[in-house]
Amino acid sequence: MFNHMKSLHYATLRKAQDAAVWLNFKHKQDDDFKSLAVLHGANDDFVLLEEWEAKEMEIPALELPTSYANITYPHIQSIKSDVDPLTHWLEIFGSFSVMKADYLRFILETKLSLEQVVRYELVARGLNKQGKRIGFDQAERYWFGSNFDQL
Repeated sequence: MFNHMKSLHYATLRKAQDAAVWLNFKHKQDDDFKSLAVLHGANDDFVLLEEWEAKEMEIPALELPTSYANITYPHIQSIKSDVDPLTHWLEIFGSFSVMKADYLRFILETKLSLEQVVRYELVARGLNKQGKRIGFDQAERYWFGSNFDQL
């Protein structure tokens, strides 16, 4: 499936890891999906390659982040200052970039649960974790359970 991706090279490990994590997430439901790995490239860069190919070539894959729960300020700074950002980061951070500062401060001060807001938005779209349409009622139960009003 990712034959066209064999040529994906990144100057930094962090950007290559972010790209691999996103693409693995985005395509994991595809029938012909094969998980991607990040490898050291021949030109002092980092390359995305399907994991099976890396194993077959006996090239050790570099570790991928399993969570962004503890994303650091320097990581965010590198994403925001990238002249050619990854599209998913552009969309995610762009949503906050255009938001009024008072709203951002309100989110922090009141500890507004972004997880709950995102869950609500997925319910409103009738989607499950895999991005499949399951209808609004079922999505509500899926994301919030039967006692969703208490969560």
